[in-house]
Amino acid sequence: MVQSLISILKRSKIYNNALYIVKELVSNGYKSYFVGGSVRDGLLGRNIKEIDIVTSAKPDDIKRIFKRTIEVGKAFGVIIVLCADQKFEVATFRKDLEYSDGRRPDKIEFSDEVEDALRRDFTVNGIFFDPINQKLIDYVDGVYDINRKIIRTIGNPYDRFSEDKLRMLRAVRFSAQLDFCIESETINSIKRMSYQISVVSRERIRDEFFKILNLDKPISQYLEVIYDTGMWGVLEIDFDKNNIVFVDKIRLSPVLDNNEISILRLTGLIWNHKHLLKSIKESFRLSNEEYTKMLNIIKLIDIFKDVNKLSLSSIKRVFRMKYIQEALYFLDIWQDFFYPEEKDKKHYLVNKYYETKDFLYPPVLVSGDDLKKIGLQPGPLFSKILRDIEDMQLEGKIKNRDDALNYIKGMIGV
Repeated sequence: MVQSLISILKRSKIYNNALYIVKELVSNGYKSYFVGGSVRDGLLGRNIKEIDIVTSAKPDDIKRIFKRTIEVGKAFGVIIVLCADQKFEVATFRKDLEYSDGRRPDKIEFSDEVEDALRRDFTVNGIFFDPINQKLIDYVDGVYDINRKIIRTIGNPYDRFSEDKLRMLRAVRFSAQLDFCIESETINSIKRMSYQISVVSRERIRDEFFKILNLDKPISQYLEVIYDTGMWGVLEIDFDKNNIVFVDKIRLSPVLDNNEISILRLTGLIWNHKHLLKSIKESFRLSNEEYTKMLNIIKLIDIFKDVNKLSLSSIKRVFRMKYIQEALYFLDIWQDFFYPEEKDKKHYLVNKYYETKDFLYPPVLVSGDDLKKIGLQPGPLFSKILRDIEDMQLEGKIKNRDDALNYIKGMIGV
């Protein structure tokens, strides 16, 4: 198991610099280990993106040893060490004291490695690895739980969740991320305490929930765990079992970047509850771009239902919407899941997009000045005529300026 961990660590681009930091700390007389996700993921054979380091060195000692540092959490014993172009979080062994806000300790005490391990959230995240002597240091039975594929709090789950209420949602996220089960006492405590998660900030809830939505795998069973434990209410989304199952169909695609799957899955949860869209924007602190993407996807679904009644010009105007490719990707999956009998309608819409996507903005053939020269006075009729001309262009019925002027003259009887 250790050899597999070492192999995964060495494969990482950040390993050599992380090892250098540990060696420097040890050579100065301090204990130092890798900790957390890098150890957990390495033991599971998963790629490692970052390596956190713990040490007996105090923050001022860390700053003395390393020339390039950033104070990001000195009060909590955390210093960022810069090594080449990489950043490493180096934290002093500590014991967390009272929590009054359900998020972070009011005060800490620097301590030893045992107490530092015992203050952490879940056993799988509480394992230390000594990269110099190449050995695991496990005070919390984290390796045992990794082998059992179990998410379990370190110590009493009530205490761990009272310290930071978001840990309840994090338990589900780790379960989804790792394909682990949540241990019975841990899940029962979540059920008893779930109402308390309402004190957590919307930003932290969004970040944790989006990490679940962004997993490129089926997630419906984990969304149901959120519901079954009583945490769903804080998401302010109507629970719809069909929508929960549907989001499993939304996976990464060449059309999407890595962050878009979460927005498409959120859209999948509320597509038939449009009344929630504005409150979801506020609740999840969505950017204007994220909100527009969700809005346009839902617009395309509404248009799809009546596409047979729309003129070609109306359809082409729909294709001008921002994020149309993402919307078409969503529509493809949505139709297959909810309306499999409407495949021909979907194919018509998608094919029409690829036939016309390079001809959605025809050249301007006439202007307001042209209308004045014909004898028209500026007003609402101007806009109607110019739009009619563009519609005729989009329909392929007007192809040049003479056609446009003749159409206008015939329209007004000149």
